[in-house]
Order: sequence, then C-alpha cells, then structure tokens
Amino acid sequence: MTLPFGITGGGLPVGVQLVSRWYDEATVLRLGRALEQVSPVHGRGPDLTWP
Repeated sequence: MTLPFGITGGGLPVGVQLVSRWYDEATVLRLGRALEQVSPVHGRGPDLTWP
C-alpha cells in the first residue's frame, strides 16, 4: 500500500510504502488506516488555483 504522507519544501508530495508478510493484508490495512489519521496531509486536496 502507498499513502501520501507529506509535502517537500518545494511542494512535491511524499509517500510511504507499507508491506507485510505474505497473506497478511489485514495488518497493512490496519497500519495504513492508523497512519492516514496522523498524516500531516490527511484530508488535504491538491492546490487547484491557477497562477
């Protein structure tokens, strides 16, 4: 699973990749949900303003 998890000083997105043991998707999903809640970009959408 890959989650957005931050923004660089230049405004580029940073992600985190989560992996687990074979056939242990439930752990990845639980961890992904927990990280999503504490992510500094949680609920933030892209900047759609035109210069």
